[in-house]
Amino acid sequence: NNRENLEAILKGFKDLQKRVKQREIEGEIRKGLENADSAPGGRVLKVSRTPACIRDLNIRPTIGASSRRTVGVLEAHANGFRFSIKGAADKVDILYDRVRHAIYEPCGNNALIVLLHLHLKEPMLIGRKRTQDIQFFTEVAAQTEDLAQRRAGASYDPDEVLEEQREREMKERLNKLFLAFTKKVEQIETCPLHFDIPFEAMSFVGVPFKAVVTLTPCTNALVSLQEWPPFCLDMSDVDIVVFERCIMSLREFDIVFVKKNYDELPVRITTIPRVHLNMLKSWLRDRQLVWYQCSMNMQWQAVMKEITRDLKEFVKKGAWEAWLGDHEDSDASGGEVMESSDYQEDDSDDDAKPGKDADSDFSVVADEEEPESSLEDDEDGMSWDELEQEAERDDRRKAMAGLPGAAARPGQAKQSIFQPPAKRSRR
Repeated sequence: NNRENLEAILKGFKDLQKRVKQREIEGEIRKGLENADSAPGGRVLKVSRTPACIRDLNIRPTIGASSRRTVGVLEAHANGFRFSIKGAADKVDILYDRVRHAIYEPCGNNALIVLLHLHLKEPMLIGRKRTQDIQFFTEVAAQTEDLAQRRAGASYDPDEVLEEQREREMKERLNKLFLAFTKKVEQIETCPLHFDIPFEAMSFVGVPFKAVVTLTPCTNALVSLQEWPPFCLDMSDVDIVVFERCIMSLREFDIVFVKKNYDELPVRITTIPRVHLNMLKSWLRDRQLVWYQCSMNMQWQAVMKEITRDLKEFVKKGAWEAWLGDHEDSDASGGEVMESSDYQEDDSDDDAKPGKDADSDFSVVADEEEPESSLEDDEDGMSWDELEQEAERDDRRKAMAGLPGAAARPGQAKQSIFQPPAKRSRR
């Protein structure tokens, strides 16, 4: 009974959580619609009669919880985009003034999709999801391959050669189609957008989230768009850049982008191969960004908390130069002072006592030679057994001659070694 009661309580608690969460989502949707209606101009999409469009596109994030892919048509109207889902009445409207970065990435050698990416100024709701990045793409070739159905083939197989040729032609055709669409959008008089194209020659690999992805600089942003979730960093929001773990003994390093808004945490990209270090420094120099490098990772949450506690004191002490600046000049000057003082001390000792070192050297040599001579004398002399035998023979000669023993103690009557000593009387 107790177990059933606990399970019923737990089930009711989970149902309540779902209802509250759904109510919050509906409130955000209703609030977003009210803000759109009350904005200047009504923020309503102005539909054109003959808009520029691309058909059979996929959208990310997907609309609806059950559908994997959302296929539809993208149209460019007078003041915004409209994505109409194929076979459904749902539509997604994105106004031009809500887009911060519009990026067109063609399908390159190492990519399988061609895409248009919109990075918004503020997050918006797509279906039931709140997102700041929206992507429209189409696949040139299948991104996944079923190994069970894969047939063995040779490098000179005519079918595979034709398939690769068709894939190259498909890439060229789709790249031209998307590029033409971007040109038509930019030609709209009421459209302020300009589509940026990533510099493929400056690509490098890193880990902005959890997986290794390819990152590519653009004119105004650093992006990684082929994988989802995407990474898009506006470089105009960056204050300084810090290269962490930047030492010669390591093959990889990390890079941290500190934003101008110090209330936001810095953005860190880890595990970047060292071969890209000089290229990144050149790119940052061209953008006139200040960068520092250090040999360890910093606890940026604690650092930003300390800085935002008193910004005036932070600026007064030298700002980032006091935290990350190179202090080699002061260390080098201190080292020179230490070296000069040691040199002067040695000169003063030599001038004051010129003959002391020479005498000490000779005395050391003499002390070292004395033990050698004593060892040689010991080796040439007699051993202890031979000395005892010599003493016994000497005592016998003295006894034969009637001479007193040499071993007699002072104050004691000298007696022959053959006569016992006199007995003492007992009192």
